[in-house]
Amino acid sequence: MLVEEVDKNVLNQVYAEAYAPDLNETEMRQAARDSFLVAYALMGREEARCVVTKEVSKPSKTRGKRKVPDACDDIGVRWMTDYEFYRENDFRIE
Repeated sequence: MLVEEVDKNVLNQVYAEAYAPDLNETEMRQAARDSFLVAYALMGREEARCVVTKEVSKPSKTRGKRKVPDACDDIGVRWMTDYEFYRENDFRIE
């Protein structure tokens, strides 16, 4: 759980660089949760934060419909799939 509040300047940076600088209200709602997730990861880059997602990259999606992996790539945030996270952290179900 993250206890800090998202920096609005960082969130605006994420919207502008990873989604579009001129999103309308509907597009902002489409990107809302994802954009906050990416912003929190960007705020914690020094702490090596990483976004873990089940979403698959779809570079053809634009504006508010961007996928998390593509938004992360555009803004320079590390991301991985849940399976990559399990492997990297040597999680095992026995």
